[in-house]
Amino acid sequence: MGVQPGLLRNVNRGAVLAVLRAGPRSRAALARETGLAKPTVSAIAEELLAEGLVRVGGVGTAQAAGGRRPELLELDPGALSYLGVHFGVRHVQVALADATGAIRASRNGPATPRNPERALRLASSLAGHVLEEAGSSWSRVAAAAVAVPGTVERSTGRCRLAPNLGWRDVAIAEPLSARWGCRVVACNIAQAGALAEAAEGVARDVASFVWLYVGTGVGAAIVERGRLVEGRDGFAGEIGHMPIRAGGRRCGCGRRGCLETVSSGPAIARTAARAGLGARPSAVRSPAAAGRLETDGPGEPFGAAGRLGTESPVRAAGRLGTESPVPAAGASDAEWVAERAASGDALAEAAIRTAAEALGRGVATLVDLLNPELVVVGGGVAGAGEVLLRPLRASLADHGLPDSLAPVVASDLGALAELRGAIRLAMDAASTTMVVERAATARG
Repeated sequence: MGVQPGLLRNVNRGAVLAVLRAGPRSRAALARETGLAKPTVSAIAEELLAEGLVRVGGVGTAQAAGGRRPELLELDPGALSYLGVHFGVRHVQVALADATGAIRASRNGPATPRNPERALRLASSLAGHVLEEAGSSWSRVAAAAVAVPGTVERSTGRCRLAPNLGWRDVAIAEPLSARWGCRVVACNIAQAGALAEAAEGVARDVASFVWLYVGTGVGAAIVERGRLVEGRDGFAGEIGHMPIRAGGRRCGCGRRGCLETVSSGPAIARTAARAGLGARPSAVRSPAAAGRLETDGPGEPFGAAGRLGTESPVRAAGRLGTESPVPAAGASDAEWVAERAASGDALAEAAIRTAAEALGRGVATLVDLLNPELVVVGGGVAGAGEVLLRPLRASLADHGLPDSLAPVVASDLGALAELRGAIRLAMDAASTTMVVERAATARG
């Protein structure tokens, strides 16, 4: 079967735009990096310049002494924008990125468990705020993506089950697309984290890896040969609901003894409490604590140029992390356990070791089946660092095949990996045809 010329043209345009997201390029460099013929690249470049999606960004270095310096093309950051949404158990986060993927504005609001309609309305309200703050408009939004802590049917964008939110069979993509007038896609938070990690995290140059989410729940995403493994319906990677303890605690999914009931943030807090570890002295976390497990994680993601804006979420008034709500039990309590473990508290160390040992057994199954190059641990509890990773590695070594073992490292994206991944998914979801149509509307 032949390929339709229009489809091939759109694919080629998409390839050129994808390369330009990484920075300015000459036409020769675009041809080299996309594998397209130089005349094809030149024709696409002229179209993109005429449409206002691309602009001339200076000149490069001549290939030969005395030669002509090539014209560099770059994306016009203001031509298009992308929305990313993260429906978390603690808060709803919304961010707006420009055409290059740099976040220009972000906001959050309190989560509304068991009330998905209210959550969707809140996301729309926050989206309106970030558009206004960034000086953009709905006409420039090429696509949006939503990350949810549950199973998401990728073909329809419906959340089939999000136990920790109390959501079951909730339409997400369709109602938001109707409200926003752009394409909306959805995935689970582990898949979003993996997309971000592959693009800008510790797995940038890794073709095959597993991204393990450990926070209010437990989940995983699988990347094989640079592509996300989704499965038939998009449910691949639900390691959190792997049976790990016969007759154990009832899980939010309805079954008993799932990995999530042993190794999630709430599970760690419960284990520590049963062992006699006291509660945090103050019910309100300090700003310093807010910047670790639950907000920033390692590093300063909001201060990294070209990534998520220019200010810390803890300091950005009215934006992400301004008032991090503290639940009665959950990942914030696991943060306290991790702090105590890091200071040598034996009860806290034992609680995290219990969670890590079970995680190791679950991850060993994935590693033996998939033989990945790397295992990356993200999510709020991953901020515990080596306190969690050391016993996890030991358990993986005990339960996995020696020849299949993979290095286990912490994500360097912090607790905002899911939101970054949603932006990446939105950028991938924006078809070239839609990009052209929306850019033309914005200019009009």
